[in-house]
Amino acid sequence: MTTVSSEEALEGARDSAGEEDWAADWDSGEAEAVEDASGEALDINRMHMKKKIAVPTSDGVLDPHFGHCRQFALVEVEGNDIKGVTYLDAPPHQPGLLPGWLAERGATDIIAGGMGQRAIQLFNQQGVNVFVGAPIMAPEKAVEGFLNGSLAFSANYCDH
Repeated sequence: MTTVSSEEALEGARDSAGEEDWAADWDSGEAEAVEDASGEALDINRMHMKKKIAVPTSDGVLDPHFGHCRQFALVEVEGNDIKGVTYLDAPPHQPGLLPGWLAERGATDIIAGGMGQRAIQLFNQQGVNVFVGAPIMAPEKAVEGFLNGSLAFSANYCDH
């Protein structure tokens, strides 16, 4: 094992491999094991995954029409564990508003049933990943399924 800070571990692993090799090692779990300066082992495969996943909801379940939901569940995730859920009332529907609004609140990913192509583009410009075609279910269940790979996505419900 090598002793380095968390930042050095991530930078060193990226610098020692090409970006594509780093991503492949990272995703496959073959990245080098490291210890932090105190000698405690760091799991760099889980360090990278701190997310805030937004799910549009109405009546406690995923709303199939993203832009007309009543609330957003912001699900805080660390590794593969849900750390907390915050519900925010959605602002009045206005085309183009939600991508910036959710990005300002820390959303890293969106799980939705349907979403227009323009909204997807605006989220991507904000660096937010969008996953459409999710089934109607409780937001926590959708995120759990997303994290463990069991959430089945279908076609995007939205045609605009």
